[in-house]
Amino acid sequence: MLLLSKREEMPKRPALALIPLNIWLWWGEECVPLRQALKAFSTWCGDGASPKEACHRAARDALNQMDHPGASDTARNRFIRIFTEIAYQGGRLSEAKRDEFEAAARAVFEPPSVFRSTRLIHAAGPPGALITVDGLIARTSGLAEAVQLVRTKRLTEALLDRAGVLHRHSKREYAALRPGLAAQTTGTLSELFAERTMDEEFNSAGRDLLMALGWLLTSPRAQ
Repeated sequence: MLLLSKREEMPKRPALALIPLNIWLWWGEECVPLRQALKAFSTWCGDGASPKEACHRAARDALNQMDHPGASDTARNRFIRIFTEIAYQGGRLSEAKRDEFEAAARAVFEPPSVFRSTRLIHAAGPPGALITVDGLIARTSGLAEAVQLVRTKRLTEALLDRAGVLHRHSKREYAALRPGLAAQTTGTLSELFAERTMDEEFNSAGRDLLMALGWLLTSPRAQ
């Protein structure tokens, strides 16, 4: 009934697919079977615009988290473009692509005019949740592999189920840590640890699950 009522508001199927996907994530297989969750996630990703928007949003989020005032607008635009291209094109990062992305990231987060002579490493965020260039490259690599897996129709029910478990576990873990992280954070980074509204949680389900899938594919800790 919810799908039918929302069909008039959101005629695009990829947006409607977020409804069964959210229900599966939070209420489990008794409400939406795993095979239907896989179909819903594949429909959301299959739109093309959905994962591209997720990749672009991830690039903007990364920029907001680690942007250095000494960086140029040209460097910022180049970073967003390369991040989005790498993540959306998908696949494992080649050494050349990794080097290109690292150079773009350091130009924004560790501009040579500030960091060349000091040899310091820029880390943003509170202790225990520090954001670095190396961590950013790892997350982007995971996102790219997740996009490729879904695009080539190699995502299985078992792997999606594991990604869902990881997603729910990380959500619970983050919910416990978020108030403390927010209290330690000031400035623009404080938005990173702001509590989401119900609408934000709902609309972010596809992107969050895509990131969880990326962590599962590339991170030993997540595995």
